[in-house]
Amino acid sequence: YLISVIFLLAFILLLAVFWLLSISILPTAELFDFLWLKNEMFVANWAVFSFSFFAPIYALTQIPTKQEYMNNRFNENIFFSFLIKNISVPFICIYFVILYIYSLKVLLTFWEWPKWEVTWMVIGFSIFGYLAYMFSYIFEETNKFIKKFRKYFPYAVIPQLFMLAYAIWIRIAQYDLTINRYFVVIFGIWLFVISLYYIISTKKQLIFLSATLFLFTVIISIWPWSVYEFPATRQLIRLKDNLREAGILSEQWKITPLNNLRDINSELGVNIYSWIDYLCDFDDCYRIKELFPVIYSNLQVEDKKNWEKRREDKIKKYKKEVLYYIKDIVKEQGFKHGI
Repeated sequence: YLISVIFLLAFILLLAVFWLLSISILPTAELFDFLWLKNEMFVANWAVFSFSFFAPIYALTQIPTKQEYMNNRFNENIFFSFLIKNISVPFICIYFVILYIYSLKVLLTFWEWPKWEVTWMVIGFSIFGYLAYMFSYIFEETNKFIKKFRKYFPYAVIPQLFMLAYAIWIRIAQYDLTINRYFVVIFGIWLFVISLYYIISTKKQLIFLSATLFLFTVIISIWPWSVYEFPATRQLIRLKDNLREAGILSEQWKITPLNNLRDINSELGVNIYSWIDYLCDFDDCYRIKELFPVIYSNLQVEDKKNWEKRREDKIKKYKKEVLYYIKDIVKEQGFKHGI
């Protein structure tokens, strides 16, 4: 409980330090024309510095010592207790009622696909719910509503995860994995694991939340399951299959350009465009360049020639404009000879 209070105060301190300095920086930049202070990257870096330095330093200095823990020193923070008991827990319950009403609507109209937003709602409400579950531990014996909340919340999460699985399966079946969908899948599995643990386990240790989250974070941070590598690899495989199906890519990795758009199914063409667009937005077409190295090299040469030609044309145009401008000046000055 004390550490939770410290984290809350550290977050408030983070916001205060960031906004107070930002308020002083912006007027200074305007008054003295310090352009470097107006840079968005400066503000962003200041936000990162506040988050990674000031808040952690404060939190680390306020963590209870072993002696304080052994002496069972405990001072309840009224604001934090009110936030957990009267705001967080009740609103999490309201949010889950809304999700269950929407789930009932989907079941009654099963031919309609669930909205993509429901996946993030399930994940967001479940994660905040488990934060409330963790922070409300000390109120379990004194508050009947919280006791029931902690008892039934893991059960309430499980059915919503099936709704999440149904919604994300539809998107993956259509367009395969992206970074966002990968996060949804990973967080969904993590929520299922911790919910199952708190339903089955008799000890229900709170450390299981952070320990499993750390484990899942490590898994999606290393190759080949990296959150940046795995979805891109899947998209590239899907793109190759579609190019072969369209007759554009041969088994010998040779490209056969289409004569016209009618030679390819419109839906297949849209899919190919979507996967190329995703891979190019993701890593500046790095994988596309590797897939078609000869064509990419030829395009680079052609693009360079076109750029040089455009530059030469612009230089000629500017020379003509300068020459006309000089002639006009000569006429205005009344000179008879050229410069």
